[in-house]
Amino acid sequence: MMRQAARVVCAVALLVTGAAAVELPFGLGGSGSGGSSSVADVLDAKTWYTSNYTFPVWSQNYTVRPIDYKVEASLLLLVALYIFLHLLGKARNQAMAKTWANVAVPMLADEFAVVGKGTEIGASDGEEHLVWNGAGDALLFATGRRGVNSLHAYFELVPYHDPLALLYHFVGDIVAATVSSSARDTLSLHFALPYQSPDNVSGVDTLSLHFALPYQSPDNVSGVFAIISKTALRRSRAGRFDLTFTKLAGDAETSARKLDERFVVLSETSDLSDSLLGEQGAKGDAHRDKVGLQIAINGPAKDLLESLILTDLPHERPWNGPVPVEKRTRSLVLTLQAPHNITEARASLALVEAACNLLDAMELGAARLSALTLTKLRKTRAELDKELLDESLKEQREAEKEAREEAKRKADAEKFSKLSEKEQAKKKELEKKRAQRKAGKSMRGRSG
Repeated sequence: MMRQAARVVCAVALLVTGAAAVELPFGLGGSGSGGSSSVADVLDAKTWYTSNYTFPVWSQNYTVRPIDYKVEASLLLLVALYIFLHLLGKARNQAMAKTWANVAVPMLADEFAVVGKGTEIGASDGEEHLVWNGAGDALLFATGRRGVNSLHAYFELVPYHDPLALLYHFVGDIVAATVSSSARDTLSLHFALPYQSPDNVSGVDTLSLHFALPYQSPDNVSGVFAIISKTALRRSRAGRFDLTFTKLAGDAETSARKLDERFVVLSETSDLSDSLLGEQGAKGDAHRDKVGLQIAINGPAKDLLESLILTDLPHERPWNGPVPVEKRTRSLVLTLQAPHNITEARASLALVEAACNLLDAMELGAARLSALTLTKLRKTRAELDKELLDESLKEQREAEKEAREEAKRKADAEKFSKLSEKEQAKKKELEKKRAQRKAGKSMRGRSG
């Protein structure tokens, strides 16, 4: 079977190149066990591709010469190569995602009541936990845990299944002169947090596991906080509205909080950093041991961590006014470089577990903000709401003004159309003189 396939490939290649004879590797010849033989010997026709072949179709005979279809044969080879690369890339991405899922699901099953596809994405029940969107994006869903509404784990993998997309990213990176490739394997874990009292200000880090946190009465305020790898800082902050409220801590402060030097801390307030990472220096060691975030981040999985972001603000700036208090959400997002093997997959679980422990510390009060800090955060949110409301009202007033002017123009045009020709000419003359007077006043004003 393999020998027949090789003969077909050689035949198509011969048709494309137009060569008279091509030496085949050992074992593909039609005779002789030791040496090599030519394609012509294999096909029993030395010039088969230049010969005429007649095929009867209905009542007519059609003559075909393979050499006349070199372009078609080339396209056929390209299509076959594209399909082969697609299947190879798809298998690679599926194997990578399934490796992590097989390692992580048992641990997630201990943390969450339900680990599955999730009804909100329209998937049916089944043993397969991953839901695929094409061959480069996958999703895993979990829910049913104290302090977390839901968890979404997103795989965004390099599109090896799409050679054209790879070429697009390659050219784009060259044009943009980017330091790192825009096509990367990432795993994002998004924790949706419960509503928090009273205005949803929660300073937490994002690690690209998306945890939806429960609402915290009365207003779900907790602040914005992030731990980001220096290599991913630029792309992690790009276009993020919520991170504009944070301040970047210096290397000395990061080191004083016992974090590896490859990471930076962004926090809305220093009290928020203290509650999650412990105070600077030795006096914060007991708190760090209790929360345990640094132990996981500085451990074997530190090369996988891109960012950990806790936020109570939207990622993008709202343009239709402030978000109503009852619709405000908090989330914890853990973003990792997608593990490429089972060893990295197991190491990444320490980061997932650390994120869950952090949520427990927030829920149980071990990482609680002071009343003064919450008051400052709420004041910031109130100022933001006023700014967003003024912007939306300004746009609304401008739209209403334009509508009134347009209605006036239409009314004047309709009124003008009902005048006689003599009256229309008189009105045009008056408008012309009025415009000339305005122009004259403008010129005198400039000269004066």
